[in-house]
Amino acid sequence: MAGAFFDDQTMFILGVTGGIATGKSSVLSFFASLGAPVTSADSIARDLMAPGTVLTREVLAVFPQCQLADQDGLPTIARPILGELIFADPESRKKLESLTHPPIVAALKGFSDSHHSVSGKAAVVEIPLLYESGLSSLVDAVLVVSCSHNTQIARLMSRQNLTRIEAETRIAAQWPLDEKRSLADYVVENEGDFEETANQLRDIWDSL
Repeated sequence: MAGAFFDDQTMFILGVTGGIATGKSSVLSFFASLGAPVTSADSIARDLMAPGTVLTREVLAVFPQCQLADQDGLPTIARPILGELIFADPESRKKLESLTHPPIVAALKGFSDSHHSVSGKAAVVEIPLLYESGLSSLVDAVLVVSCSHNTQIARLMSRQNLTRIEAETRIAAQWPLDEKRSLADYVVENEGDFEETANQLRDIWDSL
C-alpha cells in the first residue's frame, strides 16, 4: 500500500489520480454516491483562490495579466488565461505551484489526518498531481484512472475547446499514464460506458 499507517479501527484513505481528462472527477463522484467522504485538490484550490482571498491576491501579484474583477469588485483570477500561461511556460508553472502547493497540501493533509482519526470504511481524495508532487504518503493506497491517449485528447479538446496541439501540451505536462499505472495499487480503465467503470469501482470498494 502507498502510504500512511492505518488499522481496522480507523478510516482507510484512498487516493485517486490519473491523467488530465481520464475521468477522475466522475470516479470521485461515484465513491461519494457510495457514502464515502470525499474531497479533491482541485476543489480545495478553487476555494483557496476564490475572489478576494489571500492566495488570489498573491497569485495576481505574480500574474497581473490574469486579473478580472467580479460583480463585487474583488480581485478574481481569469482561469483560462492562467491555464494557457502555465501550460505554455514551465517556469510560470513552477512560480504558480510555489504559491499554491503549500496551502493545498496542508488542506489535503488535514483531510487525511482527520479521517484517519475516526472509524469508518474509507475516505477518498482526488489528487491529479499525486505522484508528481510526492504526495503518496497522504494516502493508504492509490487508484489510477486511465484511458487511451486518443480518448484523453478527444475529451480534453471537447471539454476545454482546445486544439490538438494545446491538448497534447497539457497532457505532456504531467507524468505519462503508463508510469502512474505501474506505481498504482489499483487501476481503473475509464474508456467507454461509465457503467463498466462503475463495476470496476464497486469491486475495489468491496475489497477495501
